[in-house]
Amino acid sequence: MPGTNLPSVPVSDIEIQKDAMDITIATYGRGIYKMNLDPVYESVLKGSVKAENLLLSVPEATLPWLNDTHMDPDLRTMERVPFSFTLAKDGKASLTVADKSGNTIWTTSVNGVKGLNQ
Repeated sequence: MPGTNLPSVPVSDIEIQKDAMDITIATYGRGIYKMNLDPVYESVLKGSVKAENLLLSVPEATLPWLNDTHMDPDLRTMERVPFSFTLAKDGKASLTVADKSGNTIWTTSVNGVKGLNQ
């Protein structure tokens, strides 16, 4: 469930944080894995689990503050924005972030798997 990074090892603890809608999984000796559950609920409600390419809701984000002198971003004001999407089959997916005017700010290509990707 939490991506392809969760190894096939015994799980020692699972916690659902209801306020953030995150599932956190602790494995014995391999680490902690976290996944947001909002996209899972959304994909089930939309019926997108039926093998469809679909971008799920992306929360609105703001750009970080820029420092006065060199205009470099103030890292304390940066935020992580989750991208969740479903794919009908394994393959590449292109993700693009645009401003309200439609100007591209950032773009990347990722390898996705059939079903839910985060």
